[in-house]
Amino acid sequence: MKEKIINSAFDIFMDKGYVETTVSQISREAGVAYGTVYFHFRKGKDDVLLKIFTFVMEEFYQVLDQEFQVQTVQQNKEIIYGQMMSSFEIVDKNRRIMQVVWEAKGKSEIVYHTLHQLKERFIYRIAEDLKYNRENGLTASKDDLLNARALMHMIWGFIWEYTLSEQFKANEIANAITTIYMEGVYS
Repeated sequence: MKEKIINSAFDIFMDKGYVETTVSQISREAGVAYGTVYFHFRKGKDDVLLKIFTFVMEEFYQVLDQEFQVQTVQQNKEIIYGQMMSSFEIVDKNRRIMQVVWEAKGKSEIVYHTLHQLKERFIYRIAEDLKYNRENGLTASKDDLLNARALMHMIWGFIWEYTLSEQFKANEIANAITTIYMEGVYS
């Protein structure tokens, strides 16, 4: 039942976006009663959208959770560039649903909060990597968490800019981020 609701909602979100999608449409498309959607997804379409987006978030987490213990600055640069390119591949594959999530972010407190939590998880992971690299003499970074926050804001902004428009190519953004990351933190 849950899977039918998710699949139906996915199609409607992809077609209509966040604002135009309703629980009534989801229940009708899934062939279930209106209340059944709320039984499985207490917050209605917001919960369904977040369940769909969970699959995308898991892909980003996999990129983030790659082993990051490097021995040289060059290895670090290659990993950062690779992580950025992997992130843009995820966006390319999921662009429309990410655009719907972006639309929802401005209208749904639960979606906004979930995106904030995602960003915070990335910030703390980056801080761990910076700390490891500082402790191993690869960076002179003094405030790992503050630097991670600054880096993540830049990355986060570019991820969403890339999602919403194709003004820049993925490799151009990845190069820019890698350069700023390496020269701003590692020099």
